[in-house]
Amino acid sequence: MKKFLFLFLSALILLSCDPVKKDLQFTVNISVDTLIGGYAYLQKREDGEWIKLDSSFAVNETFTFNGSVTFPTMHYLYIKDIKRNIPVFLDAGDISISVYKDDYSATSINGSPAHDQYQLFQDEMIVLNTAVREIYQQFRIAMDSGTQQEVDSLDQLMDEMYEEQQQYIKDYVFENNMNVTSPFI
Repeated sequence: MKKFLFLFLSALILLSCDPVKKDLQFTVNISVDTLIGGYAYLQKREDGEWIKLDSSFAVNETFTFNGSVTFPTMHYLYIKDIKRNIPVFLDAGDISISVYKDDYSATSINGSPAHDQYQLFQDEMIVLNTAVREIYQQFRIAMDSGTQQEVDSLDQLMDEMYEEQQQYIKDYVFENNMNVTSPFI
């Protein structure tokens, strides 16, 4: 009887432990500032190819996607009439995206903690990329009409900015190694 009771309790304990990770349920609502029709597509990039996972037809300038992911993962939304991909980390919960057809930078994504972390990284990269572009413009002008010393100086400055970008990426990934966005970055 003791053996039976022991086996019964052991089985009960094992059954109560759920080793299978639950999928994260999400809903994505996309609103667009411009009257459009047609479809939006939820896709991912795999082995250099775009894979369409789902589509949604516009209802009152709004697209809706429902689904699940095993863990927060980068996906892309493509709106046919806008013709651009919008990167978004799908995460558990309700995600709202406001898209502005003529102003990519005004697009906002809310409700995904993983995407919030990714956006913090992107915001700093935008600052660094803007600085590099400005130096590059000066470099091109110097190549056309400047002195060799000015060209060399700007070339060295671009190299330093590149190193700063690379260091920022390494530091971010190292300091945020428990963040799901780090492997993607």
